[in-house]
Amino acid sequence: MKKFGLIIAIVLVCTLVFTACNDGGISGNNDNGNGDNGYNGDNGYDNGYDNGGDWVDPDGDPDPELAALLDELVDGLDTPGVFVREVTPENFEYLVFIDYIAGTRGVAHIAMLNVVPHAIVLLELPDGADAAAVAAEIEENSDPDRWICVGAEDYAVFTRGQFIVFAMTDADVIEGIEANLSVLD
Repeated sequence: MKKFGLIIAIVLVCTLVFTACNDGGISGNNDNGNGDNGYNGDNGYDNGYDNGGDWVDPDGDPDPELAALLDELVDGLDTPGVFVREVTPENFEYLVFIDYIAGTRGVAHIAMLNVVPHAIVLLELPDGADAAAVAAEIEENSDPDRWICVGAEDYAVFTRGQFIVFAMTDADVIEGIEANLSVLD
């Protein structure tokens, strides 16, 4: 009976390998006939790349003024590779853990690898919004363990006028951001 089970297992493994090879999955031959190797966006998958070029934010282009401010906030700090994305009504709750506030503009530095727990979000609230109350709500709802299998070392929420900076990353990066808050004045 053991021999019969072994034979079945070998047949199943051979079948899986043969099927994968014929589909191009193991052989590495992903040429679809037009010179596309299947990795540059022409294969029908939305992988965030513009035909093999630069990464394109699916949420739109981030506000250049806010992106420049966020870059100044992290200037000289040891951060992982990031991409900058616009904060939109659709991704607002994912990025700051609260419901969207109408009229808010924002940008975020997100680690390129999902296994690196790093996110820094800069929000500019509309006139009349209570920045301290919004910051308190973000802090109360924050989850530094939202990444798969990893968590941020620390997190903090800072306010400066109508700006809110929410960071979930390494403690030394958060200290550096706090030291650089004057760029928001």
